[in-house]
Amino acid sequence: MCVERARVSSDDTNRRRAPARRSPSSGPASYAESRRRALESFEHDSVEALLTLHGGNVSKAAAAADMDRAYLYRLLRRHGLKS
Repeated sequence: MCVERARVSSDDTNRRRAPARRSPSSGPASYAESRRRALESFEHDSVEALLTLHGGNVSKAAAAADMDRAYLYRLLRRHGLKS
């Protein structure tokens, strides 16, 4: 059996480098954090628009969105739209 070895010089431009890892505080947010923020924003905007569309009537808004009224109340409290 023959084993061949190749030596790569330090100035080889075809070599790929592994991407540098970023600390959480330096640079863009992680996928999970970005996803959480996007979902939070979507929920807030959707629930706010739904409530506005139905004149603040939670029962009508929940029925139009095909969701349980209790769940809509939970979303309203979560996003500070109703106490």
